[in-house]
Amino acid sequence: MRLVSIADILPVAVFALSLAAAHTSSANDDWNPTIHEGLFNVTVVGKKAGGDPAPARVGKAFAIGPNLLVTSSHVVGSSSEWEPAAAEEQLARAIRPLQRTISVQRVDNSTLQLQGPLRNILVVSPDNSAMDAAGLSVASLKIGQYFKLSMCDIMQGADYWVILTKGDPTDPDSLLETIAVQTKAVGMNPDKFGPLYIFETSNDDFAFENNGHDGSPILDGAGNVVAVVSALVMDGGRKLILGTPTQPMFPGVFATISRGVEASNDAVKCSLADTVKRINSEVSTHAAWTVDIKRDDAGRVKFVTLSYESVSEKPNVDSVKVRYEFNGKNDGQEVDVGRLYWAREVDDASVILEPIKQNPRQFSDEEIGKVGHDIIEKGLKTGGYIQSVRLYIMPNFKNDDRERPAVVKEFPWIIHASDVEERTVAEKAH
Repeated sequence: MRLVSIADILPVAVFALSLAAAHTSSANDDWNPTIHEGLFNVTVVGKKAGGDPAPARVGKAFAIGPNLLVTSSHVVGSSSEWEPAAAEEQLARAIRPLQRTISVQRVDNSTLQLQGPLRNILVVSPDNSAMDAAGLSVASLKIGQYFKLSMCDIMQGADYWVILTKGDPTDPDSLLETIAVQTKAVGMNPDKFGPLYIFETSNDDFAFENNGHDGSPILDGAGNVVAVVSALVMDGGRKLILGTPTQPMFPGVFATISRGVEASNDAVKCSLADTVKRINSEVSTHAAWTVDIKRDDAGRVKFVTLSYESVSEKPNVDSVKVRYEFNGKNDGQEVDVGRLYWAREVDDASVILEPIKQNPRQFSDEEIGKVGHDIIEKGLKTGGYIQSVRLYIMPNFKNDDRERPAVVKEFPWIIHASDVEERTVAEKAH
């Protein structure tokens, strides 16, 4: 049994990411259409290294894209196991052809009849190996229903389902009668089973055979693939299904990365499709805000300009609602600095800003300065003053109407001439 490194299956993972992002089916969809269209029987024939005919190898594969399948790497074998095929020297050096023929068959979703076989298949699995998984690229294949890979660790003690066949799994016709076998995730036993994850079942409704099931998908409750079947064994009277996890070699990496964009108390979505969609959404709503202040000759706020930087290539903010408040003392008798109120209702102390034409990532306002000058300061008693202005920035993102926490910025109301050499300063707010 050979294994595949992260580098080996990287082309599979990258390709799956791009495809999964476009997959729109919900986590609760009926699995049957996907199983019929996305589950394949794999047959491998050829000559062993040395020239002798090799016994036919049979297993399963499942689709993670319109023409990309995943199977167990030991089903297709490493290149060292097969006799090289004759080819011109220059071509042989480039593609290293083998005397190996891989064919796949599946059930037609409309007729529920066995289709194929399809050949001319590229194995996406270099020889360096650390996991029992391989990709199969089938150029002539084009399907609409395929499986999603999980981005979460397998949880010990949780229930998972393995797609197996009731009849002889080495017979392609067995695809006509598949079954989702419920299992319990037991854990790992490296001394006995190496990197394979152990799933246990008491189900007797499927063909418990050593050959033919390898390459089948192991699914979580949402139908996302968590592992690939590598072997079925009896161990002390227990029926064990051993799987190669689809997670990276460092468990939890995908889940940890998916939390990194924005902290959240929500459960991590465990499919590539969900995660890619969420990350794209976070990119489209990313903005790091800066507040620039232009002051009058007395050092008081005159104009406020908001600007933002974003990982989004194009401007991603349509407009900004800014709620503002002033802090200070109403008169010299007050001990503590507090919120300054005026006749206007507090909830009305806000302004909607549109991008300026010269720079669509900037928004300019003079209302805040006028309110401070003409209303707040004029209403103060002897000894009273404005100490600072606090802004609550609420951007209206393009193509995203979700309500998000306001970004809070605060800056001094006045900077005296003795404190600065220039009347106009650019302050990066706290």
